[in-house]
Amino acid sequence: MLKSSGMWWYEQFARYRYRQGMTYARKGQYHLAISRFNRALLHHPQPDEVCIARGLIYLRLGDLEAALADLDRAIALNPCNSKAYGNRGLVKAQLGDEAAALEDWRVALTHRPCYAEARYNRGLVFAHQKNYQYALDEFDLAIKANPNLAEAYLHRGNVRDELGDRFGAAKDWQLALLNDLSLDAAKKALFRTRRESHEQRLTEKLGAVLAPLDLSLQVERQGRQLNLLIQREPGTPVNYQDVAKLLQAKIVDLNLNWLERFRIIGRMGTGGMPDWDKVYQIYDNCACPPIYLSRILASLLFFMPFGIAAIVYATQVKANYAQGNYRAALTASKLIKWFYWVSLGVFSATASLVVFGVVLLLLRGESLSSIIESIRTMPSPRPYLGRPYADPHPDPSPQPSLPESTDSSAD
Repeated sequence: MLKSSGMWWYEQFARYRYRQGMTYARKGQYHLAISRFNRALLHHPQPDEVCIARGLIYLRLGDLEAALADLDRAIALNPCNSKAYGNRGLVKAQLGDEAAALEDWRVALTHRPCYAEARYNRGLVFAHQKNYQYALDEFDLAIKANPNLAEAYLHRGNVRDELGDRFGAAKDWQLALLNDLSLDAAKKALFRTRRESHEQRLTEKLGAVLAPLDLSLQVERQGRQLNLLIQREPGTPVNYQDVAKLLQAKIVDLNLNWLERFRIIGRMGTGGMPDWDKVYQIYDNCACPPIYLSRILASLLFFMPFGIAAIVYATQVKANYAQGNYRAALTASKLIKWFYWVSLGVFSATASLVVFGVVLLLLRGESLSSIIESIRTMPSPRPYLGRPYADPHPDPSPQPSLPESTDSSAD
């Protein structure tokens, strides 16, 4: 059916007002946007879209009743508009009617099966209800529909964290940040998980030191300090000075570069005031790290370049220790051991190749004495003196030759 020119003009004017309203909405000028949407509704060919846009403005302004009325009107105008159901579900969820919100999102998905936002919102409601498995399924479907939906990765990570899957949670938070670096919640969750994981590993390593003493340990990191919470059962004897020495030796061996001090807080039982609370510097009263002279000599024997490097680091051990730089002295001491093991590996590999070559020659039928003789008589390599100089422009004229000498003596 053909439209009159006047009706066509009114529709174009309504479209223009709708675009104006969307521009004002993006700028945050919501009241101007509402006024433009009001004028667009008079003649817009898709009034349901205008109602949805105006309803979202009311939602941002916190006027939930007006937002719900606009979205109801949009659904009445177009019962197949999935966006209207999806946004009405948001309003109903904020009004506290989660069951009605879930139903609206279900209807939206019947009209648009790959509606990622509806899946995501259903997952949020299920997570709020602590139906974690349902929430996980919804987030999986949301990510399948839109692999770039960063918030879905974020909240799926939260659900996995609640289910005890720390590794999966950390992976999801990393994916969330890959899609949106501005997600502070993902950054905080990832940092918290890594810190807790690090504290758990430290608790296991340091707790093993105190296990023979029937003492339990919990580690908490606080900046450059470790808080070591020690708990003992009533009647269990403890000497905290000895405990501090044991823990200090283990912490020094772990070589935590960021750590400067540790604090021991000792308690008997689960409550009450602590019976010990003291802060210790990591490297106070530590003996000079070993130089490993025997390993230096072995490194010189196995592979001389590494042996020389080990000698250089051996001179740095005592020098750094005398200057109070225990960390550098400890690093130099550990490098001496590293050079020893690498030189041993080089020597072992070389010896293995020699043995393999000898065995191969024996299998070819050569006697051991002939092999030794061939090695002994092997000529030494001559130095390369370069190619002889050749004149690029030789003189073509013949050179005079001396006459042959003849014996002219008479008898």
